[in-house]
Amino acid sequence: MIGSAIFYGYAFGKLVNGFLADHANMKRFLTAGVCCLPRQHRMGWSTLLWVWVLLWGLNGWFQGFGAPAGS
Repeated sequence: MIGSAIFYGYAFGKLVNGFLADHANMKRFLTAGVCCLPRQHRMGWSTLLWVWVLLWGLNGWFQGFGAPAGS
């Protein structure tokens, strides 16, 4: 479930972030993605599976920020 969450989060993030990157200021867009990336230290806050799946999905989403904006 966690692997699927990061996979689909990354894929959906690339799709939506690619559309947003075409219409946004690149400096602000990449800064927003970088500011939200340090999520790994929050992964151990809970022992609930759904929280882990949610956090890994968000991690995949924010990893998808760089590809559309960098090309």
